[in-house]
Amino acid sequence: MGIFNVHHYGVHWCPVAESLATNDSSTTKRDSARVSVSFTLEDYAEVKRIAKAKRVSAAWVVREAVSHYLDARNPLFTRRE
Repeated sequence: MGIFNVHHYGVHWCPVAESLATNDSSTTKRDSARVSVSFTLEDYAEVKRIAKAKRVSAAWVVREAVSHYLDARNPLFTRRE
């Protein structure tokens, strides 16, 4: 799997996000966070193949994979609708 960096507002374990959150004077709540992900060429090709087969974006495939990973890791605390 590739290496990724998460930038999420209000998360204390991320120094970049923590500094942004404390310097942000707005009170706008965010429903999502922007993430930058670097994959190996082989992993990226597989993500694109899955996305094409499912007729969705590569971003959707990655979000779905992360969601499934988190649910499997903490099955008692499922975060679904």
